[in-house]
Amino acid sequence: TVIEKKYWSIKLTDILVNGTSLGVCSDLNPCSGIIDTGTSIISGPSADVDKLLNQLPNDADCSGKGPEITFKFGDGEEYTLHSNEYNENIIVDHRMECTSLFDTIELPRTNGPAWIIGEVFMKKYYTIFDRDSDRVGFALAN
Repeated sequence: TVIEKKYWSIKLTDILVNGTSLGVCSDLNPCSGIIDTGTSIISGPSADVDKLLNQLPNDADCSGKGPEITFKFGDGEEYTLHSNEYNENIIVDHRMECTSLFDTIELPRTNGPAWIIGEVFMKKYYTIFDRDSDRVGFALAN
């Protein structure tokens, strides 16, 4: 269910790394998960993103062998990304590097700390925006 219509914002109740909560969002203190087709990465408050990145290996793993990151929305729906889905190979100084697709952003805290959930997530999870019922739905994409 959309909690802020302006941004297609839904309740984000937890972020887990390999099944362990980061403690940045909770059922009692949820975050806002802004579902945004115009954003290519996943962004969140700097302290929270730093906490997430500290749980990942120093050298990003684009092979899919790194930790799973799970986003828990609403009443407990969980959606997991593997390292090859949240990391990407890029060219830096004429050589290939694997980099994480998380970044920091500070947004107003109208409904708790806000995370922008962009295309990194939507490549794996087909997203339906239902304005008539003010909700967002996800399904595993083909």
